[in-house]
Amino acid sequence: MVTIDEIITAFGKYYLAGSQNKSRLLGVPFVEGRTLKTPGMRHIKTKDTIYQMANPIYAKVLQQFQKAFTNKGGVSFHPNEIQLRQMKVDDLIYPEDIEESWLGFLAGDSSRNLETWPIVRYLMEVYYAQIIEEEKETDVVYKGEYAAPTAGTAGEGSKVFDGFHKQLINGAADQQYPINVFEEGVIGEMDVTTAFDQIENFSKGIKSQFTHRNVVIFVAPEFERAYLEGKREKGFYNVKTDGEFSTRIDFTSHTVVGLESMAGTKDIWATLPENMLHIMKRGDEIQHFDIQKSDRAVKLLMDWWEAVGFGCNKLVWASAETVATE
Repeated sequence: MVTIDEIITAFGKYYLAGSQNKSRLLGVPFVEGRTLKTPGMRHIKTKDTIYQMANPIYAKVLQQFQKAFTNKGGVSFHPNEIQLRQMKVDDLIYPEDIEESWLGFLAGDSSRNLETWPIVRYLMEVYYAQIIEEEKETDVVYKGEYAAPTAGTAGEGSKVFDGFHKQLINGAADQQYPINVFEEGVIGEMDVTTAFDQIENFSKGIKSQFTHRNVVIFVAPEFERAYLEGKREKGFYNVKTDGEFSTRIDFTSHTVVGLESMAGTKDIWATLPENMLHIMKRGDEIQHFDIQKSDRAVKLLMDWWEAVGFGCNKLVWASAETVATE
């Protein structure tokens, strides 16, 4: 709900037509949703609430020649599904609250219905659009863990669907088709003082067949910076400015990316970008609110289905510390 109590206390409960406008509404920039903008990530629209796939597992076929038929080979298929979860935005405002205040420039006039007032448009175009992206990044796409809602109580954003961390844990626990997990202590919890060596060792631990594939190694932002600082400290790079340092790991096609979604964690994991799936049902509705007017209140409602996951566990790597459940 829109709260203007502090505006009224500071500026008074009246509106003076002056030069105030949206350019004077200054605040902290919203966090950009970088995780879901990973280049190469697959964004999928579906009509289903469960996205079902299968991972083919191939047996080797080559053998020496002999005239007798000696069967060798075969393909098995491992089921893989990602559960989408329904989430929503519900809010209620009384637009007329702002009319007799400094924020009166966001009010309407006698020719407009309340639901078309500039304050409603401002909330939809500025607030909701950007706070949804921010909350996804900071609370859900990596750290999220789904929990059923409590009847009659507004839920928590971090519980709307399982983020990539939960998917990593689930993948490590899949006994038939697990992700690749480095043994405990091989990489360890990320530390800024050792991040350069930890990331280099992580890259070296990925099978050589992926050395020149576009593998992205994900860490918290402070460890991406620590990696770059580690390169600088090595002293054998012939560069003139820090802008010439790259997060690409030397002699590979691997890159290091610090995600705001992982801020505060000591995790490290990697995959090919095309193996990261972002799935939505009715995703277009994020841009379209159901606006309902009741007396002098305006309700804004929106809901959709969404999930993230991996296409193939065998294309995912993580440290044991990242997937630890205790």
